[in-house]
Amino acid sequence: QKLGRYRLMVWSVVLMIVGFALSALFLRSSFWLLTVFAIIYEAGMALIYTPIYDLASGSLLVKERGRGIGVAHVMMNTSPAMGIAFYGYLMDRKDLAERAWLGVALEGKKAFLTSNVFWIMCLAAAIALVVVAAMRRPIAKAEARNAQADGSEAPAGVAAADDSSSASDAEAAE
Repeated sequence: QKLGRYRLMVWSVVLMIVGFALSALFLRSSFWLLTVFAIIYEAGMALIYTPIYDLASGSLLVKERGRGIGVAHVMMNTSPAMGIAFYGYLMDRKDLAERAWLGVALEGKKAFLTSNVFWIMCLAAAIALVVVAAMRRPIAKAEARNAQADGSEAPAGVAAADDSSSASDAEAAE
């Protein structure tokens, strides 16, 4: 809880972006270097689970938390399958194998294709980062409101979300 949900989500998505981008840039490097980039990406994936489950339980009323966690669980288990299907679709696209994007010096259509797919996944992770940033204040307000309705204590840094200076402003000042 030292980092907080929001910071942990941001860090996890940034790790995913870094893993994808470095893989795209250094595709023709050594197997071990690509393995390190895959570990960076997977670290981001592993870090995202806890904040998402915390948000599913913390932003809902107590009586609705079971359903919320259930929906989060379904989404967290089906989204990787959807990602793999999308990745497979991209790998079948012949137009992605014509040239490498962003001036990456590669040879061969397979290298072009793989590098371009990494860039597309990097873009998808960047969009996720924008969504996380856009949802920061609404999530903090919902957590504070539901904590009051439940009679429980709001998570640290959330109670100020309804003030003119939000929890995000307080974190930014740190």
